[in-house]
Amino acid sequence: MNLYDVFMLPLEKMVLKRIRKEVIPKAYGNVLEIGYGTGVNFKYYPSDAIERISALDTKINLLNTKKLRFPIELYEGCAEELPFENESFDTVVETLVFCSIKDLTPALREIQRVLKPGGIFIFIDHVKPEKERLASMVESINWAWHDMAGGCNLLNESHKEIEASGLTIDQRGSSSNGILRWGIGTKTE
Repeated sequence: MNLYDVFMLPLEKMVLKRIRKEVIPKAYGNVLEIGYGTGVNFKYYPSDAIERISALDTKINLLNTKKLRFPIELYEGCAEELPFENESFDTVVETLVFCSIKDLTPALREIQRVLKPGGIFIFIDHVKPEKERLASMVESINWAWHDMAGGCNLLNESHKEIEASGLTIDQRGSSSNGILRWGIGTKTE
C-alpha cells in the first residue's frame, strides 16, 4: 500500500465505499475504467451486466483478477489519448483521477469519443470545497499533497468541466462538505 492509499483509507471506509456502491453498479456492457489503480472499483461492478472491462492506468499495475466474474484486460495509457476505437464502450468509469490531469478538455473529449451514443460516464472526484474556510485550509496543504500524491490537485473543479462537456448529467451527488462530487452522464449524440 502506498502513502496515498494510507491517507485515503479513512475516506474510503467512511464515504467512498458508499458512493462506489451507489454508482459503479450502474456500469454495463463493454466498460473502460480510467485510472484503475489498486482495482478498488472491480468488486462493485455487476457481473451479470458486464461483458468485459478494459482497465487503463499510466502504468500497468498487476492485480489479482482471478476472482472476478468477467474478463478484464489491463492497458497502459492516459485519459488525454485513449488507445481505443471510436464508440467502443457502453460505460466509461473515472474515480479520483481527474484531480491529477492538468487540462481536462482533451480527456473529456476522448471519453466522449470512445463512448457509444447513449453510453454512460460514471465519475467520482474530490474537488475544491464549497465552504470558504475549508477551501482555505485545503489550499494551505495543496502544495504538499500535490507532491506526495502524484500530482493530485485538491483544488480542482472537475465537476464543473464535466457538466460543461456536453454530456447530459442524469444523476449527481455531493458530500455534505462539498469535497466529493459524483454522477452519471450520458452521451446523447
